[in-house]
Amino acid sequence: MKIRKFITAIFFTVLYFTANCQEHIITEKKKIELKLFYALNSSVPINSECLDSLTLMISDVSYYEIHIECNTCSIGSTDYNKKLSSDRCANVKKSLIDAGLDSASMYFLFFGESKPLYSNKIEEERRKNRRSDIEITIFQKTDQDTVHEERVNIDTMQNKDYPFAEDSVKSDTALLNKEDDSVDLPIPNKINWLLLGINNYQNGINKLNFALNDALSIASCAGKNKIMTNTNVLSETISKRNIIKIFKEYSDSSKENEIFVFFYSGHGSENNIVLSDGSYLSYEQLAFLLSKFKGNIVVIFDCCFSGEAVRSFKKFWGGKLGGITYNIINKVKKNNFPVTLSSSSSDEVSKEERLYGGYFTCGLKKGIENGNADYNKDGVLSLNSELFPYAQEIVRDISDDGQNPVISEKSNNLLIFKY
Repeated sequence: MKIRKFITAIFFTVLYFTANCQEHIITEKKKIELKLFYALNSSVPINSECLDSLTLMISDVSYYEIHIECNTCSIGSTDYNKKLSSDRCANVKKSLIDAGLDSASMYFLFFGESKPLYSNKIEEERRKNRRSDIEITIFQKTDQDTVHEERVNIDTMQNKDYPFAEDSVKSDTALLNKEDDSVDLPIPNKINWLLLGINNYQNGINKLNFALNDALSIASCAGKNKIMTNTNVLSETISKRNIIKIFKEYSDSSKENEIFVFFYSGHGSENNIVLSDGSYLSYEQLAFLLSKFKGNIVVIFDCCFSGEAVRSFKKFWGGKLGGITYNIINKVKKNNFPVTLSSSSSDEVSKEERLYGGYFTCGLKKGIENGNADYNKDGVLSLNSELFPYAQEIVRDISDDGQNPVISEKSNNLLIFKY
């Protein structure tokens, strides 16, 4: 009797696990290969932004494995280099875990100087040997019966300056279009504003005076809209992880007939917005987060060098940026390229002062207030053909043409305000 019960228990256990495994059969694999490179004696990769972007890209994937092998060049003792490659492993592991990836899916090996790709005879060869080799395998379920494998090598040593159409950015000689077509634009059901303004920076970064007020004043203007509007001004001390989390919450609830607007005022660097703790959120990472949204997207930057965002988004939606092709995992929607407004070109600073606050924010506020930018006086305000040209003119006037806002071309002209 006991034997019969035992056999029956085994039978149902096997049946359960067989059925459970069938639900997770993987019939498609995508392998992504990435190399991180290091300065001499450093455990922090010099191209860490590629790792940040890649981890963000796979954060929504259910099944994956990450294999990391860390190496050094031949300078230094064998024991020292073994320890240095171990430190590089630890740094990569921390970055992956901090990004929310599962440590149980990670496999690490460190070899010191014992696995060079090149001879170490000259510095250029040693530089290429100071590396971490990362292979990420994405497992996805399909309807196929056979396993299909796709392999992509991400060349992070390549020149990141991809060519782009010059008409993707309005030049500083762009003509203002005051013949508005807003009468033909559909009125969105709702506009969701997410705003971030940062005055107080840490780690020796200069503080700003009016960035937080920029965000609050734009939120106040948006709240007077007769179109249903929701505004959310983020804490200026918000962490990068929480920003990513909030973006995902907004994208999960986004709808086709709504507009999502992200407004940022603060410090900007060449390819990033700068958070209060000194960390960066790159335009590449923002582009990936925005690609998840349904409906129309508007992004407004009042920060230095922000014209680069227009270029970066163009590259992303074109399929490549920073050497990474996102379409290997997630299909980027071609029809939701964001309308991107930047306060200055990619090589210009953006200014603030007591009388105006941020110059670009000042132009936007003046354009919204009392319908000043409503050129045809139809009671509605279009973004591309009314509000931006008005703000652009204001900024050029108060900066004596020293600051030239730009906007993404060939993006949807949106109705953004109703009086």
